[in-house]
Amino acid sequence: MPSHGDSAPGASGPRSSTFPEFTATLHHLVGQYGPPHAVVAHSAGAIATAAALCDGMPSDRVVFLSPMASALSQLRQFAAALAVGRRTLDRLTVRVERRAGAPMRHFDVPELGRAVAMPPTLVIHDRDDRSTSVTDGAAIAAAWPGARLQVTSGLGHNRLLRSPDVVAQVVDFIGWAQQ
Repeated sequence: MPSHGDSAPGASGPRSSTFPEFTATLHHLVGQYGPPHAVVAHSAGAIATAAALCDGMPSDRVVFLSPMASALSQLRQFAAALAVGRRTLDRLTVRVERRAGAPMRHFDVPELGRAVAMPPTLVIHDRDDRSTSVTDGAAIAAAWPGARLQVTSGLGHNRLLRSPDVVAQVVDFIGWAQQ
């Protein structure tokens, strides 16, 4: 994604990006390489993936690892951590929506899964995740018909990505072993 890892900066410059930019990147990749068999998304990548799927990006399977359920819930958590009041949160929300060019409700993963038919989805979330609560993963799995939630313990937000058991579950779910 733009401004992440070794990627070039996005439209907002280094270390800054928006969900619409993430979603556009996914559509660009599909245009360049064709439809994916599966999408594996971590954290905020789940929001961009859900938005791209809702916009028509095809995929046979989806895996969300430690997914964020919504941009607005993350903004609320941020505001709570800073102990800001409702007025400040409302003003911040307006500024973020203006910068992103889209309302926050466009990035609510459970609602996006109710809006259109989604591919079979596996959600893996660790109960000890301190970045995104396991309740986010549970909310997505509950809202998306046919989605399955797998809860791990002791892996947190990032160690989940390197867990041999989690990697095996993902490979098994997306069917790489059969190809």
